Amino acid sequence: MKNRFARRSSYFRYQLAFAWMVLIPALVWLIAMRYGPILYLGFLSTQDWVKLSAGQPAFVGLVNYQEALFKDELFLTAIKNTLHYVFLFVIIQLPLALMIAVWIDSLKKESSRQLALTAYFLPLITSITATSVIFVFLYNPVNGLFNFILRNLGLHTLSFLKSPDTALNSVIFMNVWKNLGFPVVIFYAGLQTIPKEYYDAASIDGANVLRRFRYITIPLLKPTTALLIIIQIVETMKVFTPIYIMTGTGSNQPGGPINSTLVWALHIFNQAFRFNRFGYGAALAELMFVFAFILLAIQLRLSRVQSEN
Repeated sequence: MKNRFARRSSYFRYQLAFAWMVLIPALVWLIAMRYGPILYLGFLSTQDWVKLSAGQPAFVGLVNYQEALFKDELFLTAIKNTLHYVFLFVIIQLPLALMIAVWIDSLKKESSRQLALTAYFLPLITSITATSVIFVFLYNPVNGLFNFILRNLGLHTLSFLKSPDTALNSVIFMNVWKNLGFPVVIFYAGLQTIPKEYYDAASIDGANVLRRFRYITIPLLKPTTALLIIIQIVETMKVFTPIYIMTGTGSNQPGGPINSTLVWALHIFNQAFRFNRFGYGAALAELMFVFAFILLAIQLRLSRVQSEN
């Protein structure tokens, strides 16, 4: 009996040691590559790289955070533009993706469904840089395709990227189109988990397509929708490349015209790399991390309350 217990104890220790041996590299990578930069960013945010002392940045404590929250008017503009971007992107893309996923799911042939999914997914794997450059030409107020279509339809042409009223929305439209494939695929996968018997029973009870969509599809896709909202908030909060490329053409500075497309990540870039204020840029990045964390916590709480109800 004692020998059997000793063998089991030895086997358990061996398994535990093997588990730690497998997990330690992953934990080291996670700490070094994920949490390490966040901690180092927090350290940088307390430094002032402009006030160098013997080649070392000066420690200024929370001065950078105070400047961001109470003195930097451009930071408030960046927050407003970022929230505008996040809200409009999510509120347009997710309902559109859901409708497309439902349409694809309704196709009779499997080959047709796969072809439609591929068509919507292709822009997602295209380079964001190449897509942004192409849309700069499409948005050209004189020779662009979009204004060519508007003129032939007898409608007023738009300035798109050249006007403060339309520049940010033009970038959002491009990004919605490019990234539409991801939520379409996720929604389509969620639709496959809904038993077809629910729809058959509802049809027998006389429910039309809209009622089946409202009372079956939408409630059963709540977990999928909540996941997509969280992912899209995180991704759009840090939008940078399309703003930088599409609004920085010619002699214009990225973020124009008149700071109408200045978003949070671009403001961080400007402060850190254009003005060499690495400490202040790090403070802005830390604030973005905290703000995104708060938004996600609120979204998770709302999703949990809805699932309980």
